[in-house]
Amino acid sequence: MATLKQVVSKYPYEDDEIHIDEATGSHSKGLSLKTEAAQVSRELKDVLQDRLAHAGVRVIAFNMTDLSYAPEIAQAMLVRQQAEAMVKARKLIVKGAVDISNDAVSQLESKGVQMSEGEKTKIVTNLLTVICGDQRAQPTLSVS
Repeated sequence: MATLKQVVSKYPYEDDEIHIDEATGSHSKGLSLKTEAAQVSRELKDVLQDRLAHAGVRVIAFNMTDLSYAPEIAQAMLVRQQAEAMVKARKLIVKGAVDISNDAVSQLESKGVQMSEGEKTKIVTNLLTVICGDQRAQPTLSVS
């Protein structure tokens, strides 16, 4: 158990940081328990072999099949994963909304609709508000 704690404590469960290989320029995430279980298992096997060699024991393999956390840690990790998913979804929605808004202005202009910068801004603002908002659009009528 001490060997397991010693090796596993070196790695985060997930590594969110993007690492850039300066030689190749490739992007990758760092080592973590979630993504590199095989490498962590090899390291565990090697450490165990070093500790047990004097007793004549040969370690053939050490495979991690299940990694469990205390309920409060697991809950915090779940909240973090949900927050990350929400941020990714929002970024996708905003990117789509910006594309839709730009396309709408471009299509109106290509059909000969003349608009001032203020009118373009108003169209884009309204579209972004409707597309990115959590609530359904409520039509309003200006009485001024």
